[in-house]
Amino acid sequence: MRRILLPLLLFLAGLFAVVAGVKERALEAALDDHGKTVTATIESAQWKRRKLSRNYSLTVSYPVESARPMVGKVHVSDATFQRHVDADTESITDDKIEVRYLPEDPKSVREVGYAGNAVLMMSIGGVGAVLGLCLTMVALTRKRA
Repeated sequence: MRRILLPLLLFLAGLFAVVAGVKERALEAALDDHGKTVTATIESAQWKRRKLSRNYSLTVSYPVESARPMVGKVHVSDATFQRHVDADTESITDDKIEVRYLPEDPKSVREVGYAGNAVLMMSIGGVGAVLGLCLTMVALTRKRA
């Protein structure tokens, strides 16, 4: 039973990554197709240091077609973050940024020109799912023999 558990978990994690990548790609396509581009005001800036990289995000408020402006978090590139935030004092230097949101779901917002990682998620997830499936099959056939 233990021999099957790890490959099966790899298969399920791979499927989860593929589904997440497909959803992210669908959102990117919808934003490209009929998203509304507006100028947002940067409220705050956050960044996290990972082992190999850094993740940058900005909390922005942006006008929508309804009465109240929305507040959302936008992931940005290193260059965009440095253009809008002073690294030494961590203060906002340029408080305007172009964002795109979906009119039917105003909480879905991205920076204009931000390259997502949907294809990478689908690729890694697909490889993990196939590898997990193969290892599960090997574990099942060895158990019977």
